[in-house]
Amino acid sequence: MILQADKRTNGELAEPTGDNAASARKGYRRIMPLISRPKASHVKGEPPTIANVDPTTLYVDDGYQRGISPAGIRLIHKMVASWEWAKFQPPIVTKIHNGAYLVIDGQHVATAAASHPNIDTIPVLVVNAPTTREQARAFIGHNYERIGMTTLQMHRAKLSANDSDANRVQAVLHAGGITVLTSIARSQDDSASPNTTVAINTFYWLLRNYGDDKAKAVAVVLGKCLLRPIRDQHIKAVARLLYGDEYAESIDADKLAEVLRSEYDSRVLGAA
Repeated sequence: MILQADKRTNGELAEPTGDNAASARKGYRRIMPLISRPKASHVKGEPPTIANVDPTTLYVDDGYQRGISPAGIRLIHKMVASWEWAKFQPPIVTKIHNGAYLVIDGQHVATAAASHPNIDTIPVLVVNAPTTREQARAFIGHNYERIGMTTLQMHRAKLSANDSDANRVQAVLHAGGITVLTSIARSQDDSASPNTTVAINTFYWLLRNYGDDKAKAVAVVLGKCLLRPIRDQHIKAVARLLYGDEYAESIDADKLAEVLRSEYDSRVLGAA
């Protein structure tokens, strides 16, 4: 095949020529490789296979996948009410020890199919991911840039995949006796339990910017404040007060915790 630049893509895509160009129908554009030839990695694993399965025989691992939210329920109702095979995206599954299939990605589609009275089987893409760690890593790969994927769910999946950064964050949380809530909805008011948080991304930020030891010291102060919940601004404020250049590490951590807890208690009592 002769490659030449396609002007419609700033010269980045190759354009079919000769017989390849003649075979292309007007208005259609063939998939062509990039001229710049991206650096290719080694191809890991084997290509997926296709299987037709009863959706009610599929399973989901609650260890790293969230349950179906009210928004998810509404989405499933909508899918069942307007099912169209042309819009169908096969769930990604893997075989587990008993020969059943575990859904790595696509539990909403699978649930909608299971709920539809006129659907007995659906096609699924079967990938080879025999261990929980491999399954969690595959789940992360399919959902990393998906808007509906919450940071809380991503953190749980990374822990299941034994991700080093997630384990470091968990060690920071443990130092402060801080528990990650399972949903953002549970953090919307002061009814949350003390020392809980949904600001998991901020703890990743804390590690990146201050390192393990200082991050743990911040978590210890936050844990003594008994905040409900610990929010993004609390984490960043304590980090700045303890380690910001303008304070030159001149603030005592225990006194800071005492002041912050007293301030928080007065606000809660004043609002009661």
